[in-house]
Amino acid sequence: MMAVSLFAVSCSNDDDGVELSIVPKAGELTGGPFTICIDGTPDMVRGIVLNNPNVIGANRTYVITDDLGNILGLPPTLDTDQGVNFRDASSGVCLIWYLRYENGLEGLEFGLNTNDLSGNCVFSNPVAVNRNQPKAGELTGGVFNFTIDEPQIW
Repeated sequence: MMAVSLFAVSCSNDDDGVELSIVPKAGELTGGPFTICIDGTPDMVRGIVLNNPNVIGANRTYVITDDLGNILGLPPTLDTDQGVNFRDASSGVCLIWYLRYENGLEGLEFGLNTNDLSGNCVFSNPVAVNRNQPKAGELTGGVFNFTIDEPQIW
């Protein structure tokens, strides 16, 4: 059983008393949650849809984070996002967000944390990607003898 902890993500309006005239709107993502098994084969997600054509903001991107808000990827479009291969990520939870923002946003970089963003921006709801790492069992017992009486063709 895997627990998912979600965190509140917001962007500060560090505007020095100047009223911002544009309030970004990000809409809502549907699709998922997804569960993948990290097994060496490509693991993409499909079927994510942005459900609000009335989004507002001069700039946009998708943001992939871990469950603590650390930025793992910044695919610019939904098509690119659905082409992200989660195979190389370690086990745990990734969250896919849609972000709308105005010019001047600071801290939107791989390796930084979304909690430290500064500027006029808003995130959509997240879509979870649960990455499970299979665990092999352990074979115990004595010496094992196998007799093969017919050759097998695989």
